[in-house]
Amino acid sequence: MKAMFPGSFDPMTLGHLDVVKRAAAIFDEVVVAVFYNPSKKNTFTADERVQMIKKAIHDIPNASVMAFSCGQLEGARQIGAKVVIRGIRTVSDFEYEAPWAQINRREAEDIEYVFLMSDPALSVASSSAVKEIAMFDYDLSPYVPKVIIPDIKNAVRRQK
Repeated sequence: MKAMFPGSFDPMTLGHLDVVKRAAAIFDEVVVAVFYNPSKKNTFTADERVQMIKKAIHDIPNASVMAFSCGQLEGARQIGAKVVIRGIRTVSDFEYEAPWAQINRREAEDIEYVFLMSDPALSVASSSAVKEIAMFDYDLSPYVPKVIIPDIKNAVRRQK
């Protein structure tokens, strides 16, 4: 069964990567789906995010990444995903995600939503926090895949 893990991934964190690995152990195929979120100001272009995620998931044979310019349900239908994975770090994540899952379930009864709880050790930093940490030139290795640290640092330098 194919699953889709949607998000903005601006940038991908170790928490995101953990969810991908765990989903890949459950499902035949996991597509990390890079979506545009109008409520967020992205630091990286969709192509930059796709390239960083490719680096981060290169050793997960049944995981891939794609960018989408549509809604989640349309994206899931385009790729034939029957499951949408959502990572949950906190109660507030659940409070945000649960109503959307219910709305989307009403619109697409054939697509299931599965929530995976984050590893508590990896749930500390959101993508927004990672960008702020990078601005102060702190060590990013506890928060993001090491392979994408240079990409994040370069983006922060561009913005300064």
